[in-house]
Amino acid sequence: MNIPLYYSSAIIGTLIIIISLVLYNPQLTLLYQITYLGIISSILNHMDTNTAVKYADRFIIVLAIIIYAYYTFFSKSKSIQLLVFILLSIAILCYLVSKITTSITDIHLLGLPDYIPKVSQNLHIASHCLVLFMFIIIIFAYTRQTLIPQ
Repeated sequence: MNIPLYYSSAIIGTLIIIISLVLYNPQLTLLYQITYLGIISSILNHMDTNTAVKYADRFIIVLAIIIYAYYTFFSKSKSIQLLVFILLSIAILCYLVSKITTSITDIHLLGLPDYIPKVSQNLHIASHCLVLFMFIIIIFAYTRQTLIPQ
């Protein structure tokens, strides 16, 4: 069990659920559904070391990227599009770099500093936080009628 990532998933997931309930918009149902699935799969993934759960979580991450990009792509506001796509790119980069640094530490290369696993974990937590920010931006942007999902 990865305790910091588990708590990150649980706390950020809870915040996302509260925000989605307070600012509920039925036209964002697909966004809510994939985000809720992502929260569940992330919590399960960080709670267990099961390979099937890990790959299910990664599959849901890919679906979420597509759905977040979809809602952002149809934004009337170019600044919202730019902001969310930048945050999405940074989140993906943080996640990938965290996985690369984890795999480096997993093969025990000689001479690696002790802080590398913490950097990896912090980058992964940063990707969780960025998802929260993107979710909030899309919700608020849509509430202000700047997004047109079909």
